[in-house]
Amino acid sequence: MNGFEFVLLAIRGRLAEADLPADERARLELFLQDYSRIAQAYRQRRAARETGLVLHGPVRADAAMVATN
Repeated sequence: MNGFEFVLLAIRGRLAEADLPADERARLELFLQDYSRIAQAYRQRRAARETGLVLHGPVRADAAMVATN
C-alpha cells in the first residue's frame, strides 16, 4: 500500500463513521473520486517503472580514481 492508498483508506474510514450532511458527504465523495484517480495514475506509473529497462548487452561505467580522505 502506498501513501496515496493509505490516505484514501483513512478518509473513507472517517466518512463511514462521521455523521455528515448529505451535501457535505457528496462534496467529499467527489474529492475522493479525484484523489482515487491520482492514486491510480501513480500506481500505473510505478508499475511501468518497475518493469525496468531492457538492456541489450553489457553495461560499462567509467569512473575516475579519486583520493578518499
